[in-house]
Amino acid sequence: MALAALPPELLEKTKLFVVGQDKIDNFQRIAKKHGVADQIHFLGGRKDVPALMKAGDMLLHPAYAETTGGVLLEAIVSGLPVLATPVCGYAPHIKMAEAGHVLRKRFSQEELNEKLHEMLLSEQKEVWRQNGLKYGQNPSLYVMPQRAVDFIEQTCAQRSLYLSRADMKTSDEQLYITNELRQALRGEDSFYQMMNIEGKVYREALGRRTLRFTRGEKDYFLKMHTGVGWAEIFKNIIYLRAPVVGALNEWHGVHRLRDLEIDTMTVSAYGIRGRNPATKHSFIVTEALPTETSLEDFCGEWAETPPRSLKEIRLKRWILNKVVETARVIHENGANHRDFYLCHFLLDAHFEQDYVSPESKLYLIDLHRIQMRRKTPERWAVKDIAGLYYSSKDIGLTQRDLFRFMTLYRGKPLREILRTEMSFWRKVVSRGNKLYESEKRKARALESLQRQKAQERLQDSLPDDAIKPKQQVFMRNQIGK
Repeated sequence: MALAALPPELLEKTKLFVVGQDKIDNFQRIAKKHGVADQIHFLGGRKDVPALMKAGDMLLHPAYAETTGGVLLEAIVSGLPVLATPVCGYAPHIKMAEAGHVLRKRFSQEELNEKLHEMLLSEQKEVWRQNGLKYGQNPSLYVMPQRAVDFIEQTCAQRSLYLSRADMKTSDEQLYITNELRQALRGEDSFYQMMNIEGKVYREALGRRTLRFTRGEKDYFLKMHTGVGWAEIFKNIIYLRAPVVGALNEWHGVHRLRDLEIDTMTVSAYGIRGRNPATKHSFIVTEALPTETSLEDFCGEWAETPPRSLKEIRLKRWILNKVVETARVIHENGANHRDFYLCHFLLDAHFEQDYVSPESKLYLIDLHRIQMRRKTPERWAVKDIAGLYYSSKDIGLTQRDLFRFMTLYRGKPLREILRTEMSFWRKVVSRGNKLYESEKRKARALESLQRQKAQERLQDSLPDDAIKPKQQVFMRNQIGK
């Protein structure tokens, strides 16, 4: 797609040579679909890769998953400028050598298109080439295999020194604590002690407890999991839901969002003990955020007092843009939240005169149910957007706000969305309305139950010789007869 986005005059004199032994039928179909089949040549496996690198103008390596990416270092030391994604283990060498560009962690097709165009026409190509050749003269680059072997041997020696063979088979505890928190805990940092920290309890559910505590000069949130039992696990499986059995999911979720440059929590500690998913214990500690103002509370006033001043309107638009951007980015990168409601966005807003300051943040929290895949299925994207729609029905959004959300989320003109994607948005509205009506019924039922209990308490508080309300009704009926 990046090749197809080049201007026609540049595309005409650009060739992409793909080296590697793989099935090419699908890639050829994609190339043909985008009209660049004549510009792409699949060479298969080759033994003359160094010669190809010397003949090329740049290496394009937009991998979505790559442990090391040794080809990046090979290209750099060959004097070939590189454009790559940051997921490759060797991507930092591109920056250190100043031999090309590394894309942002949050992948954007537009950024890839722009950088490819820029690098092909850049007058910096010779500078990048010389920088790479100079970087390749560093002898430490060529002892990495030996260092890896040394590290593995050292680690194995330490494990055998401190753990017996029986301990190595039964050890099932993992513990991570930042140095800052460890110092504040002053030695009370074992798994058991972390699971028994006391503080203000915010939420308690089956097998899960969340509390706030203070150590040193910082506040932290501790979310601990104590096992949900097999019955709860099977119930989730029956309803085709992924059961939440520990803190590991939130640990991965926080790091994934930070990789995508989405504001979220900062992990200070994580621990897990046990292998049985129904009974294992785990916890995660995150730093308290600078705000506890949720969008549900902040935007709830809009229904009665809608934004009118220039400052209020700009803040509203900024919030809408940030929420849409968060939804679009996580869905485009294979994630979905599963509890994507306004109450899980925390707002920390700052202003410079009437403008929202660049220091303003919108944090996405409560990631224990987040799911991560290579590609987000449509039904889970629908669920997330429907959750937002449901939780925003009472904050006074206009039809124009909803249309703006649709255009920003899809990155397309509204006319095209209404013509080609109405099935998706009908599902969103239908599911959101069902959630809304369900919550209204629950609220009415709860209100009725509370009234009934209040009436019963009133009756019980009357003296025994008093005529109670039910007796009064009976007497009136009898007199009427």
